[in-house]
Amino acid sequence: MILANFSDYCPDYCKLSVASPRDGKWSVKKAFNYILSEGFRNSVYSPLNFQKDKYSLRLLKCAYNLQFLFGKDSSGNLQTRLTEARFCRINVCPICHWRWALKWRYYLNSAIDQILMQNPSYRFIFLTLTVRNCDVSELSSTLEWMSRSWDRMMKLTELKCNSAIKGIFKTLEISRSKSGQSHPHYHCLICVSSSYFKSGYYLTFKDYQRLWRNSLQIDYDPSIFVNAVDFVQNYERLGRDLSKIRSKIYEVTKYLTKTSDLIQDIEWTLELSDHLFRMRRISSTGIFKEKLKGIREEDYLKITDLEQEKLELESLRLYEWFDKLKEYIEDETQRVCAREIDPGLEISEENFYGQFDSSEL
Repeated sequence: MILANFSDYCPDYCKLSVASPRDGKWSVKKAFNYILSEGFRNSVYSPLNFQKDKYSLRLLKCAYNLQFLFGKDSSGNLQTRLTEARFCRINVCPICHWRWALKWRYYLNSAIDQILMQNPSYRFIFLTLTVRNCDVSELSSTLEWMSRSWDRMMKLTELKCNSAIKGIFKTLEISRSKSGQSHPHYHCLICVSSSYFKSGYYLTFKDYQRLWRNSLQIDYDPSIFVNAVDFVQNYERLGRDLSKIRSKIYEVTKYLTKTSDLIQDIEWTLELSDHLFRMRRISSTGIFKEKLKGIREEDYLKITDLEQEKLELESLRLYEWFDKLKEYIEDETQRVCAREIDPGLEISEENFYGQFDSSEL
């Protein structure tokens, strides 16, 4: 595609955000990704675990080209399906953050639906565990300390021998303070049986704070947050309104770090990426581990197992990122008409943007 022909302007119909407005988010994510790529290339920080020039190039190539299948649904509305894209999977990439969040929101929602279908009386506890802020240079040791502390906490009698606790889904989030320090913390969703709220099983705020403090082996009370997720009895399928639990799923499966934090200080972000090298962000136990088994975490193209609505195929279109316009522009010479599309083409399911997407990412 000869993008040089589009110096400062191209026809609107060539833009992805115009051809498919709901896919305009790709351009927003790619613009932030491009800022990071340029920042990494020009940074003075020397990472220990990777070569920043190679990371810069990987970021640049991430979702540089997108191939979409266009077709009409049963209502005659034009829909798209992503059929090809390459992702860098770098731990601070805004695009990969977004795809990761979409994937886990879908599967965690599905797991909770399954759990409540089989066990309608089960409830959920939302728990956040924090430590004091640290300098980004100390992040590796802080995360290792938190991980060991979490393992100690899971072995404590109040949790390990609590038969009312059926499973825990935990994720890591790292925010950046105004002073530039790192604030690592865990978000947890705990599945419990109804007996949890009876004496002998129930853990109060003070109980969780004490367990986390003892596990951290510190001499102060760490900041934590804990609350039971309430339900309203009018959910059509499960007999419950799950809007509140859905909001907690957003909290548990959102960004690793806010995009605004990532682009605010590139040196901080590059060092953050260095300390997070090959570090897993999620863990699950019990019923969550059982329901989430077998998920291909690294697959950001096909991010659900939903049955897809058959489309009346219209065309297959290739889009390329053009930074000067901050847009994905179609290469019209590569457009494939419906009759030439391979029927075995692997496609993703993107119809859940509205349900699982978030502008925070």
